[in-house]
Amino acid sequence: MAQVAPGANNNSKVYWHVYTGLSILSTASLVTNAVSAHGNFFDVVVQLMSSKLNLLIFLNCLVAVLGQLFYIFVYLFFGTIKQVEHKFIIEKC
Repeated sequence: MAQVAPGANNNSKVYWHVYTGLSILSTASLVTNAVSAHGNFFDVVVQLMSSKLNLLIFLNCLVAVLGQLFYIFVYLFFGTIKQVEHKFIIEKC
């Protein structure tokens, strides 16, 4: 079995934070572009929901934010936990 470097877990957390930030930024720019292009709320909603790419970006942002909320709740209720405990919590969810 391959050994994991001690800092590998921290790097994955940093990558996850960057991924979530970029996902939120892309969603915010998508909404800002739609609002600046259309003045009416209904037209903005139609433009945002009519494209499959827009829906994919919204879903991506939702999954990333829910993942961040999961990590926040685990940290708030359990504090810092070991990797084995983390896997056990994920399996029980």
